[in-house]
Amino acid sequence: MRTDAKSVSFMWWIFIGMQVSLSVTAFVVTIVASLTASQGNALVRMTTVSLVMWTQAAAVATTHALGGKWRHIETSYAAFQPGRGGLVFIALQIAGWGALGVSIVMGLLVFGSQAVRFQGKTPLLSDHLMAVCGFLGLVAEAFVVASVFYYKESDETDGDVAKSERAADMWSRLFLRVMRMQIATVNLVFGPRDIENITRKPALQDPGAHWACDERWKEAMRLCPRTGDSYLVVGNGFVGKRIVLELLDRGETDVRVFDIVPDSSWDNEPRVSFILGDVTKADQIGPACAGVNTVYSTFAIIRFMERLEHQAFLSYHVNVTGTEVLLEACRSASVARVIVTSSSHATTDEHSAPRFDRDEDAPLLTREEAHNHYGWTKAIADELALKADGSRLENGNELQVVVVRPCSGVFGADDRLSFERVMDIGIAPGVGTKAVMDWVPVQSVVQGHLLAEQALQDGRAGVRGEAFCISNDDPTSMEDFWWLTIKYIRQLPLRQRERLHIDVLYVPEGIFWALAYLSELNAWLFRGKLSLGRDLDMLTPAMLSTATMSYTYSSAKARRVLGYNPVFSLDEAIQRAIHEYSVARGAI
Repeated sequence: MRTDAKSVSFMWWIFIGMQVSLSVTAFVVTIVASLTASQGNALVRMTTVSLVMWTQAAAVATTHALGGKWRHIETSYAAFQPGRGGLVFIALQIAGWGALGVSIVMGLLVFGSQAVRFQGKTPLLSDHLMAVCGFLGLVAEAFVVASVFYYKESDETDGDVAKSERAADMWSRLFLRVMRMQIATVNLVFGPRDIENITRKPALQDPGAHWACDERWKEAMRLCPRTGDSYLVVGNGFVGKRIVLELLDRGETDVRVFDIVPDSSWDNEPRVSFILGDVTKADQIGPACAGVNTVYSTFAIIRFMERLEHQAFLSYHVNVTGTEVLLEACRSASVARVIVTSSSHATTDEHSAPRFDRDEDAPLLTREEAHNHYGWTKAIADELALKADGSRLENGNELQVVVVRPCSGVFGADDRLSFERVMDIGIAPGVGTKAVMDWVPVQSVVQGHLLAEQALQDGRAGVRGEAFCISNDDPTSMEDFWWLTIKYIRQLPLRQRERLHIDVLYVPEGIFWALAYLSELNAWLFRGKLSLGRDLDMLTPAMLSTATMSYTYSSAKARRVLGYNPVFSLDEAIQRAIHEYSVARGAI
């Protein structure tokens, strides 16, 4: 788990949500207690008031001290900092702590009144004041949460900075301990019982067992020898970079990388030329294709969370228009081969049937069927690519096209969206835990691409104009995947294990759906101009529909035609991803 500012967003919202939930629960308890006052005894109400006061005070204090520090981890924010933080911060803090103080005083009075009743005398105050006490505690929590957003750092000396860095480290450790205790409490209430035994067991006992895959990989890559061709990889993302590295590893010396986002990581690699450009603009992608023999089209904009009408343009523009422009550029430049990266989402929606063991014959989605814009735009892109096979090139030859469909949860240490994100924040949300799908190692996806290219190079029958599903044929539930990851982390040395700790947080899905519709309402009202934070912006009904779908695909066609046989098992791939992540984050 990372403890820097970049990982604050999701964890912070979860953490603050827990504190607000405690305050809301305490308020609800006071309402119930006040409405049923005539049915209970005074001792029960005394206990109730005491617990409510303690719970709400703890929630406010934790929000202020730990939540505030974690949100401003790189500043000198402190639990006690009179006169600091800016006027708005100070005003909201005064309002919050004032409301909490009044709540506690009122709670003490109610407690005293109930003590009088316990002695058989008439209470001095109304039982309904318990609800007022709970309400004021909730108001206090709201003010303190709001204040955290308005904290402003004051100028610091070098000595102050060093002191604040030491304090930040201490607060980080404290925060993580409190966070883990609260997650454990939530899981005790909402999580499954005997989780260790009901989830998938590790197939490997040696933390270094994944190294055996390296020899098998070398053997598999002998099927894809060096060609000496000129290559263009369009899309410098998770899969694209891995393809480039494999091309270099097998000895290719002329590889171009095209992307709209600058990247200096290739600057010291003489065999790679990085080209900055927009794939939807012919005057930029056209020159990049000149003199190229083989193009790997790995670009896409993946917006699982978007389904609103005003959000469609970007997905269509990149995924569809970009594919059209690239294919035309390839025809004009007489590019011999194009390997297109697709997705099983091009043929899968919430209502697809059958759900399991699907294959390349599954129909492409239409816009009306798809539950997000990614699915139907990738379907159109697939159709364009497959129809382009056999089209006439400028030099009179025919364009050869093959489509590779990873199916479907592609993961690795640097995947940005799933494995890497969970490792960064240290929490795997317990939503869609029973959803079963193919978790595909990025190594398998790269292997499928290289085999598809080699099949085109060989002129193998049944490859051109075809799509191939790539999976590990090892369907796994989301719950099993994350618990398997946790179990493999436990095999590591203590120091490394501590730095990679993750928890599965079990929360009723209804809460996620409520937040998802709230997030989508915000997107609809403000058209993306008001952000709730990266993680909440991504939490939409479309995203939850994706996360909770069960579906699997067979890679039988790829095995039969391409000679595909995944090198990494799921267990080995998880071990390798943990290792690569550890190296990248300095946890080893």
